[in-house]
Formats: sequence, structure tokens, C-alpha cells
Amino acid sequence: MASPRFLDRPPRQGLDVNVFLRSTGDSLRSALLGLRAPGLYLLLLLSLAAWTLAYQNKREYTVDLGGTTDDAYVSGFHAKEHNPSLNYRWSDAESSVIFPGIGNQPELLSVTTVGYRPVGASPSITITARGQTFIVQTSGEPKTQTLQLGRDDPWQPDLTVLISSPTFSPQGDPRRLGVIVDKVSVAPAGYGLRPPAIPPPL
Repeated sequence: MASPRFLDRPPRQGLDVNVFLRSTGDSLRSALLGLRAPGLYLLLLLSLAAWTLAYQNKREYTVDLGGTTDDAYVSGFHAKEHNPSLNYRWSDAESSVIFPGIGNQPELLSVTTVGYRPVGASPSITITARGQTFIVQTSGEPKTQTLQLGRDDPWQPDLTVLISSPTFSPQGDPRRLGVIVDKVSVAPAGYGLRPPAIPPPL
């Protein structure tokens, strides 16, 4: 004979389908009533306005290469170095600096380099960002190049700055050295309203 128990519960304490359906219906009705409340839409509108205003907060971002906080933002560079006037890193043939999540607005990109060479002239380097390519001449002294960047892919909120350089290897040093990079900065090209960056799909 079948046991009166259901899932080890005493009799009459099993799953009651009618109670479950009534509870689900009550929950759905409460949710629908909430959607009809004008206060919900006002809250959503205020949240959207606050998010939009917060996104309009434009500022300058700087990666100080050779400083204490650059590790998360650089790739392909040599180790940090210091002298009395500069914190810096040597680039390799291709090195990059990444500004995560800064959006897709027009920017002014500034790159400070030193094109030291033991013999001969300082090299020209290529800077690539947002599909734009710039060829700039370095100097034996710190020199800042400022470049205008337009908008690019709205699905890409990060800005990657690629620095390509001829390399040399000092005597007794196996490294391939490009140019000294002191800092890379981006600043808004203007302070009008800007479209939001669209996060990439998962």
C-alpha cells in the first residue's frame, strides 16, 4: 500500500497545487499594479537623467610611465626606470597604453617621449589610436606631441594607444629599446554633450 507521506512530509502537508497557483497569481497581480504606478516611471526617468549627467563629467586621464600606478595600463614596455628628472619606461618595437572605459568622445592625445640614440639622430615613431595613424619626430630631450582623435567604434569604450618605434640594443644589453616614454594623457577635445559609450556585448 502506498505511503500517505509525500516527500517525507506528514499527511496533508504535500505540495498543494491550488495554493501554489493562487500565490503565483497574487505575485503577478502585484507586479502589474507596480508597473501601473507613475512613481516607478518617474524613478526610472530620474535615474536615467542622473546617469546621463554623470557621464558628461569630462576629465583628463594620465598614465605616468615609470610611476607607481602604471602597471595595469601598459603592455609591451620594458621595466620601470628613473633618473633625477624622469620616471619612464623604454618602449619596444610595439608597445601600448590602455585607457579603459573612457568613452568614445573626441580627445586630445598627448605623448611625451625622449628619442635617445647613442649615435645618430632621434627616430620617428608611429602612434596609432582609434584607427588613426600619426608619424611624429622624437627628440633627444623630452618632447610632448599632442594629437587630435575623433570618435571611433561606439561599441568600444576603451582607448588603446599603440606606439611603434625603430629599436636598438646598447652594447652589453640584450634588450631592444625603442624610445623613452614619460607619460601619455588624454583630455576632452571639447566640453559639449557627448554620446554615451555602448558597452560591448558579452
